[in-house]
Amino acid sequence: MRSGLSIRVIVALLMVTPVLVIAALLVILSSVTAHRIAEDLGAQLVQNATVDAEGDIREYLSSAVRISELYARRIERGELPASGLQAWERMMLDDLVTTPDVASICFGSGAGEATWLLRNKGRLEVGRAEPGPADGTAENTVEYIVDPSTGALDLEHPIRRYHYDPRARPWYAAALAGEKAVWTPIYFWFGETGGDLETGSGYARAIRVASIGASGGDVQGVLVIDVTLGALSEFLKRLPLAQQGYIFITDDSGRLVASSHGAVNSSDGQRLSLGEHVHPAAKAAAEAIAGHEADRAAPAGLAERVRIPAPAEHSDVGAAVALEPARLRMTSFNPHPGIRWNIITLLPERVFLADAKADQKRAIMMGLVAVLGALALGLLLSRSMSKPIMQLREHARRIGKGDFESRLDLKAARELGDLSHDLNEMASDLKEGMDLRQSLAVATEVQQSLLPEAPPKLPGLDIAGQSKYCDATGGDYFDFIDIAELPQKQTLVAVGDVMGHGIASALLMATARAALRATALKEGSLGVLMTRVNEVLARDARHKRFMTMDLVVIDPTTGTLRWASAGHDPPIIYSPVRNEFRTIEGGDIPLGLAAGVQYEEYTVNDVEPGSIIVIGTDGIWEAPNARNELFGKERLFDLIRAHAHETAAGVSAAINKSMAEFAGKDHYPDDVTFVVLKMWVTE
Repeated sequence: MRSGLSIRVIVALLMVTPVLVIAALLVILSSVTAHRIAEDLGAQLVQNATVDAEGDIREYLSSAVRISELYARRIERGELPASGLQAWERMMLDDLVTTPDVASICFGSGAGEATWLLRNKGRLEVGRAEPGPADGTAENTVEYIVDPSTGALDLEHPIRRYHYDPRARPWYAAALAGEKAVWTPIYFWFGETGGDLETGSGYARAIRVASIGASGGDVQGVLVIDVTLGALSEFLKRLPLAQQGYIFITDDSGRLVASSHGAVNSSDGQRLSLGEHVHPAAKAAAEAIAGHEADRAAPAGLAERVRIPAPAEHSDVGAAVALEPARLRMTSFNPHPGIRWNIITLLPERVFLADAKADQKRAIMMGLVAVLGALALGLLLSRSMSKPIMQLREHARRIGKGDFESRLDLKAARELGDLSHDLNEMASDLKEGMDLRQSLAVATEVQQSLLPEAPPKLPGLDIAGQSKYCDATGGDYFDFIDIAELPQKQTLVAVGDVMGHGIASALLMATARAALRATALKEGSLGVLMTRVNEVLARDARHKRFMTMDLVVIDPTTGTLRWASAGHDPPIIYSPVRNEFRTIEGGDIPLGLAAGVQYEEYTVNDVEPGSIIVIGTDGIWEAPNARNELFGKERLFDLIRAHAHETAAGVSAAINKSMAEFAGKDHYPDDVTFVVLKMWVTE
């Protein structure tokens, strides 16, 4: 009992399925496109926010860079001394008042003298350090409050006294370590708002005798310009991204530099790491970054999808912890030597995927409507199409059973009429193809019958031959022909190769065989025999094909080898006694090229007993392998030498095996034919 769907159902499905697939693809495409656009927009928002933050930080730090370069030029021009540093105080006051981004200006000489002006708890303080004992036992430093309007110091009420050596400070060592100015690592700084701790850094450069910042001169001292980064967090909070997402900045040690949400330091004055931040979004970012610690490319260029706590208005009622997906981006920020920061941004996907989800719902609804419409239309069309389809099925069954005379006439539509015409043509072509295949099979059988069924058995001579065609028929040929004038112990060996292969080559090969066997009945040398065959083939050169051939007769009792060649490779003669191959020369043009050619016979008189003679076509040494390397004659020589102790059939089998292993298959692009003769020692 047959099972399956009816033609009507199949036709309906054929109508609905494409629409369903197209609708699904459109839904997927619209969703992907909407998501891609939304994600690109989100990525652009994150990138723009990162670029804005980088620009603001770079501008913030540029104040210290400008002041540092200004003071370096003043020292170079002699406007500021490298010792007796009280002359610095008036200039430092003017510059610090007019540059609010700078927190302090400090210079420490190579002799241990130092001066600085800094902001601390809303006031300006001046520090003076005289050279003192290196052991730190003496108080060589005093700090005073300065009146910003007059520049006067309250000398009667110093703030503090202590020992201070600028040469022992990290910023001093950092400046001397390089040839150019460098930013010091992040440190805590007393801010202007009641003593709250702020992160800060110093831009330090060595002042040398030869030229400012050049290497090789004596060091006069080190200039350091300090800045506070507390304003950076306030800037991050004002960015549009911070209203919907999060921005964090860390240094190369993983400690926070600034944050759009929450403080960057703990209550005991220690800077927090990203994972120690109180906000869950920072902890989620820290976990994602930690997962890439083994990746040497991280954190630079890190982009990943993470889950962060959702705000209350986006959480389900009663949910303990509501998480939402967000996009994390981490980029390196290295504007100047010494600064190796990372800018981390987090943007919830709901910000840029809300419109995409709405578009996806609309696409799904439109797809469902299209599918239902296609289903209704398919059911209607199935009724009108089921009959011609059944006729088509019955016609195919008749063709499958071999009834190539069957004809189909579908008139339901023009396309069906064209289809029935094409099917009728196909049936005719199939019939012709079957007839041609049968003819080829007969031709193959006939051509195989033209080749020797078995080699002749001659005293003192062992013979083996074979021919493999790359197509059903071929142009290679070998034969063993008895000639009346030859002694009983001898036979004529013929090996030929028609240009190309296939039916045309097979026909020319058969013609050459017939001509050779017919003319071999007449007396004459091998050259005369070859000349007669050429006259037969050259009478009609319209086929534009030619044939190469070797004719060989060997007398094992005398060691004489007679041969004639029509453009064919000469026989290969190997002497095991001398372990050498013999090169013989001589030959004429291939058969069928021109009439009137007189072919010559050549003789070799000293072929030793035990010698191996191989006559083959170029399909042997020109057979390629998978790397397009050729089998080559050297490999054939090695095979003959290695198997010279075996029979002719053994040598033949060794050649077949080696060629199959070399080519990796038993099918070659050209016909392969050869005859192996071995002379036995005769009494």
